[in-house]
Amino acid sequence: MGFLPLPVERGEAPSLPLAGRVGRAADGEGVCLESPEPSPLSPPSRPSASLRATLPARGREGCAPMKLTAILVTYNSAAVLAEAQASLPAGTAALVADNGSTDDSIAIAEAAGAKVIRNGVNLGFGKANNIGLRAALTEWVLLLNPDARLEAGFLEAMEQAVAMRPDAALLVPAITTSRGPFRKWSSILTPQGFEGRAIAPGIRSIGFASGGVLLARRDALRAIGGFDEDIFLYFEDDDLSRRALDAGHEILLVEGAKATHIGNVSTPPSPELTAMKQWHLAWSERHVRKKFGMIAPGYWRIAECFVKMLWARLRGDAMESAKQFGLVNGTLAHMRGVKAQDMRDRAGLEGF
Repeated sequence: MGFLPLPVERGEAPSLPLAGRVGRAADGEGVCLESPEPSPLSPPSRPSASLRATLPARGREGCAPMKLTAILVTYNSAAVLAEAQASLPAGTAALVADNGSTDDSIAIAEAAGAKVIRNGVNLGFGKANNIGLRAALTEWVLLLNPDARLEAGFLEAMEQAVAMRPDAALLVPAITTSRGPFRKWSSILTPQGFEGRAIAPGIRSIGFASGGVLLARRDALRAIGGFDEDIFLYFEDDDLSRRALDAGHEILLVEGAKATHIGNVSTPPSPELTAMKQWHLAWSERHVRKKFGMIAPGYWRIAECFVKMLWARLRGDAMESAKQFGLVNGTLAHMRGVKAQDMRDRAGLEGF
């Protein structure tokens, strides 16, 4: 999942009348800063066979390189954003959907030539990415966390994979994190049979696409509705991957394309932040499991976490107590019909 630091301020989502004004990238193509409707995404038809036949293939004479727009969702990301933007392939249009940053994120993005959409408040990872999807004009989009960066040869490896699998809609690179290689080929929502199979040297068909670094056909994402905007944090990419698979799209892991995801480095841990994150973790897990007809955690989780919370408090372990407190309240909130987007920064803290 693309990790997004949780908000410290609240407010209402901005009005986004997005219709007509176009931002230009270095190559003259890129992003539309305005789109007819902020929500939901309107699903267009799938690319035609004639359009798919024009995909770039390495080795063909006169073939144009892949045109894409990079979408970066920022929230107080000044410490890492410049490096992420610098890693983009030459000629890539960059669009930054800013979730109400109070640091220099917007100034850094604009200084590097990115077009910025100012959301004003933290809308969450998925909703902000959907705003970027509506603004992008290119056939391909690259979802990139601001704390991630692409390694040399990323785009060339992806172009080779698309040439081999012209119908590919979602492609992910080999990602290295601070803990080592990121190898997640399936999730709790992945149907059986999609755990990963080799289809060519260095290319695997898998059941999960991390939203932290994801190359995708814009129209394919729009056709399945983009990210679930009811989710504020956690399981957004699990949900997106499942719907992509259900729609018949293939998710490819391209091992020759490499990226580094350093993870959040700017927000110090605290019991309050821990409780908030665990609230959203519990809420989102119940949401996606119920959505796909799976058994979802309920009263048994509440009982288990409540006992763990009491034990942690007896030991004086504030962080563990906050974790279990957030899980209890996130589960209860979903069972009571509370919306995650209505809570945002208040999630998990009531009664803590």
